[in-house]
Amino acid sequence: MRVEFGLLGELRATVGGTPVELGPPRQRAVLAALLADVGHPVSAAEIILRVWGDAPPETVSITLRAYLSRLRSLGFDISRHTGGYLLRAEPDAVDVVRFNDFLAEAGRTGQSATYRKALDLWRGEPFAGIAGLDAQRKRLEAARFGAVLDHYDALLAEGRYPVDELAELSVAHPADERVAGQLITALLATGRHAEALAHYEKVRAWLADELGADPGAALRELGRRAALESAVPRQLPARPPLFSGRAAELAALDSAHPADTVVISAIGGAGGVGKTWLALHWAHQHVAEFPDGQLYVNLRGFDPAAPPVEPASVLRDFLDALGVAAAERPSHVDAQAALFRELVADRKMLVLLDNARESAQVEPLLPGGRTCTVIVTSRHQLPGLVSAHGAVPLSLDVLDPEDARAVLIGHIGAERVAAEPAAVAALLGYCAGLPLALGIVGARAAHRALTPLAAELEDAAGRLDGFGTGDTALNLRTVLSWSYAALSPGAAALFGLLGLHPGADIGLAAVGSLAGQPAARLRKVLRELESAHLVTQHAADRYRMHDLVRLYAAEVAEPDAEASRRLVDHYAASATAAERTLFPSRVPLPTEPVAVGCVPENPASPHAWFAVEYANILAVQRFAIDHQLDEQAWQCAWALTTFHTHTANIADQLAVWKIALEASQRMAHVKRETFARRYIATALARTGAHGEAMHHLEQALALAERAGDHAVQAQVHYVLSDAWATKGDNSRALEHAAEALRCFEHTGQTGNIAQGLTAVGWFSALTGRYASAREHCERALAIFEANGNQAGEAGTLDTLGYIAFHSGDFAAAVPWYERSLEVFREVGDQRYEATILDHLGDAHRALGRVDEARAAFTLAAELMRGQGRADEAHTIDEKLR
Repeated sequence: MRVEFGLLGELRATVGGTPVELGPPRQRAVLAALLADVGHPVSAAEIILRVWGDAPPETVSITLRAYLSRLRSLGFDISRHTGGYLLRAEPDAVDVVRFNDFLAEAGRTGQSATYRKALDLWRGEPFAGIAGLDAQRKRLEAARFGAVLDHYDALLAEGRYPVDELAELSVAHPADERVAGQLITALLATGRHAEALAHYEKVRAWLADELGADPGAALRELGRRAALESAVPRQLPARPPLFSGRAAELAALDSAHPADTVVISAIGGAGGVGKTWLALHWAHQHVAEFPDGQLYVNLRGFDPAAPPVEPASVLRDFLDALGVAAAERPSHVDAQAALFRELVADRKMLVLLDNARESAQVEPLLPGGRTCTVIVTSRHQLPGLVSAHGAVPLSLDVLDPEDARAVLIGHIGAERVAAEPAAVAALLGYCAGLPLALGIVGARAAHRALTPLAAELEDAAGRLDGFGTGDTALNLRTVLSWSYAALSPGAAALFGLLGLHPGADIGLAAVGSLAGQPAARLRKVLRELESAHLVTQHAADRYRMHDLVRLYAAEVAEPDAEASRRLVDHYAASATAAERTLFPSRVPLPTEPVAVGCVPENPASPHAWFAVEYANILAVQRFAIDHQLDEQAWQCAWALTTFHTHTANIADQLAVWKIALEASQRMAHVKRETFARRYIATALARTGAHGEAMHHLEQALALAERAGDHAVQAQVHYVLSDAWATKGDNSRALEHAAEALRCFEHTGQTGNIAQGLTAVGWFSALTGRYASAREHCERALAIFEANGNQAGEAGTLDTLGYIAFHSGDFAAAVPWYERSLEVFREVGDQRYEATILDHLGDAHRALGRVDEARAAFTLAAELMRGQGRADEAHTIDEKLR
């Protein structure tokens, strides 16, 4: 008759389908000890150890034989066998065997249903009610837990997301990273992005507090995904007050939402007609319909003081807002646009692109899916966007008289409007329905009688030339002059100075330097300008002007070379201070004293400061070169060096160093010209323009040799080594690296000597000179560590790992790579983190550590895709197959 056994719960057995009474606890334990290794002999000593432990009674052998005899009498096939006692049973007669068979089948097929069959065999704790057998019990429980996790992996792969079950499991196993990863995956898949990120942070904190450890690579990658997907940008400017009218236009926007791209365009390209006013009002009305966030940018398409914002710059800001770290951003605009489209493809988001100049500026910023709504405002009609992307054109004219009257009532109240009808009619006539003019007039009328104001404006209108605004027939310069004339002398002076500023906005500290006064004293003056609607404080202590207002401010400003110098000095010196904090071991740049009255900033958080002021620094550098302030133009480029390295912004790096080259040539400063050419060459090489890059390097080297400048020769040789390596000639690269080291040693600067040692070590390794490579790198590492140069330390550690790996010492390579990875993570350089992970995966794979290699390769590939390094990621994917 068929005999069946159950161990996965209370021990039980059946003979011919009938349950068998298994006897006293010790006898049951003897049966369990044999079943734990069913089909294999178990020695008497092992059975005794499992059942009685380390202190059995003296009669234990007699007792064991008695129990075995009784178990045989129950119909169990137990025989004496070489090496012990053997319990035989049919393979499918023991639930543990069936459990393992189901797991094997599920491992082959990946089907969750098969894992479920295996788990359904469990009735409770294995060997329940039986003392001893602790090791066997733990082994089975570990197998069950592994099966549970495999089951959830299969469910997730099948698109099924048991969030509640996984949440319970995570409470029971807070330190298990695999459980945490499964729960985070399920939460992300069900759109619960914030919960996914919160759980990752909870697990990360628990590991740090309880174990003093960081999450593993796989869980960190899930945390990165959760951070990206939970990033919900809320970038809309404040809701515009006193909105009135535009019922037809609002209805048109409602009818287009959410399936279309909407273009708001002003007839004749008029400014101040209320395009942004309408767009923001509609956006705030519908903000709840965009739960995944709202993105906003002023594209400055018609800014009189600066060129339109480049799509690449906008994409960087949008990717930042969506949680993409700087090191993960692709370097080319097409790749940035592709990543942006991927991130917003299935999100319900609003993208408001304000003040666009042309369709080409907008197109890279359009999402690919149709779950997003895009509103574009422009003074042009953007026919290319309409024809190529199906945008819905919406043209704005000035407000009709009733709506214009309602706006004025919103500013000064219905009673005052009713009390002076003639003056109101005159004021409305001067404003001609233009919302910008109505806002300015409303601000002026808030604290004075309307009739005298109307008379004053009539006089002003007759004295000033017009500023044509197409179909509005409005003299906008006149309207702005009304507010300007009403300013106090101090506010009027500051208003004109602000018109000199070339950037999109300005911080309070920069306002202080521009005016040559303590910044704190200027708050009251700025509040007066705000009250007159001439400036807006869009963030704490940051101010901006409408571009038409700024154009007027520049017109009324008196020429002031000293103010211009103070402004340029402020940004150049502040950026230099931030650069020195980012790269403290860099050789300081000799600079001229700042102008009297300029008080530069010393940013405590240089990355954050650069992120806020970056566009201003670029604009100020252009302003400096245009105003013959060559020293400061060059200084701006120098100060952006490390920030550009961290953000991998090659296009801007090339642009600022070209301006620096022009400045250095105009100053006849040979050393700085060679410096500029070296950085231009580096940027060109990264864009693939190797011929042009080599031309600049050859010119730079010739200049440095004529001047006998060893420091500059060293740097040029250093870049030439990199250029030759890019062309595949490592021997020529080694020659230039050796020359760079020789020149560095001539200068005696230890930081640069370490840089040269690392380069010689690297190219020695690439050309198979491993002993020399190791010796140079170990010398470099000691210097970097002594100087606190973490970036240099990390790169040298990577090279030492490479040397060990290619020398065949795979085990020695792993700790070098792990140390390098740790340091790169400390400095936040995710681009090199991905590269080191790839190297580490190679080392693990060479040592046969399949799981560790797979984890490293997987994270490396994900990071590279986020950085626009698709080809490298594909190469790693091949390693994973």
